[in-house]
Amino acid sequence: MKRLKKLSTTRGFILPFILIAVSLIVWVFSIYLLNFREESQKVRAREMRNRRVWELENLSTVGEYELYKGDIAINKGEYRDIIEYFEGKNQIWIERDGVSDSGYKRDKIILNGREIKGRVELEKFKKNSLKIILIKRGAGGRFKIYINLRYEYPLNELNLKNYSKREIIDIEVKSEDN
Repeated sequence: MKRLKKLSTTRGFILPFILIAVSLIVWVFSIYLLNFREESQKVRAREMRNRRVWELENLSTVGEYELYKGDIAINKGEYRDIIEYFEGKNQIWIERDGVSDSGYKRDKIILNGREIKGRVELEKFKKNSLKIILIKRGAGGRFKIYINLRYEYPLNELNLKNYSKREIIDIEVKSEDN
């Protein structure tokens, strides 16, 4: 009888002890998994940041290299200036499907605030202003190079080659992901 009483008290003690121990192990394991998940998210975010920084550095290098190629062509006497390197000697942006020797083609033309789809012709009795966006796809199609040019023409000028002001607004390199 003594033995039966002792056995029943120990069995009654073992079951709650096992339940508490199992729930403690499950709790510790879940905390460990949550911590591991948070750490993996931090690593993933760090990788994304590093990839973005690397991509931006490479894109700026691409833009600098494009200017360098233009500078070499100018020094060889192939072009008068960097704008002629981008747009070609015959101003490829006048026609819709022209491509320059350096690989740029017309993306958008804005004449006095309106976008032009076809051939570019200046308006009579106005002081015309052209904003020209040229585009070139990079190697492998992973990035695009945009050249923004501005041409200004005097009043009543209809010849596209007789501009009063010509300048590069900016050069932009964008990743295909953006």
